[in-house]
Formats: sequence, structure tokens, C-alpha cells
Amino acid sequence: MARRLPSDEKLKSLMQEKARIQNDINRLTARQMKSELKRLARRKFVAGEAVLNKASRDPKFARTLYEILDDAVSKRDRSLFGLDSEMNESFEDASRPRLPPKRSRKG
Repeated sequence: MARRLPSDEKLKSLMQEKARIQNDINRLTARQMKSELKRLARRKFVAGEAVLNKASRDPKFARTLYEILDDAVSKRDRSLFGLDSEMNESFEDASRPRLPPKRSRKG
């Protein structure tokens, strides 16, 4: 039977250490990626909320936003934004200039 040399034991020990370290690296990398994805999702949410709030107050901006979304959103996600003819009509209506009401003359 072949006798194990001390260098074989040392090599085995180092390989186990290497595997443990690689597992730690993989775990920490995954944690960092998950954190970054959460941060990016939050960023998109906050930006989207700001844009939608602005669109609800500014008809011209609402029309621009509609056009951007109409070009960029996939078929699958269009219903999330109401990108259909009804929504288009409401954006068209919202983007029309508003005239002040006529004052009635009593006389």
C-alpha cells in the first residue's frame, strides 16, 4: 500500500481551503448583486412615480410620455400603461390647449 506523503495532506488541505474561500466569494458576490438589483428596482420605481405624477399635472408632458411609452413598451406590457385607443384619446384630450371660460355679459 502506498504511503501518503505530508505534501499530499497539505495539498488536500489547501484545496479544501480554496473551495471554502470560493464558496464565500460566490455567496458574497450573489449578495452584492441582489442588493444592486434591489437598488436599481427602487430607483426605477421612484423615477417612474415622479414621471407619472408630473404627467398627471401637465397635459403636454403626459402626451410626450404617452408617445415615449407607445414606442418603447412591448406588446406584452402595453396593458400596464393602458396603451390602447381609449388611453390615446384621453392623452389627446389632455394635450389640447385649454381656453379660459367665456364670461357672460349682463347688460
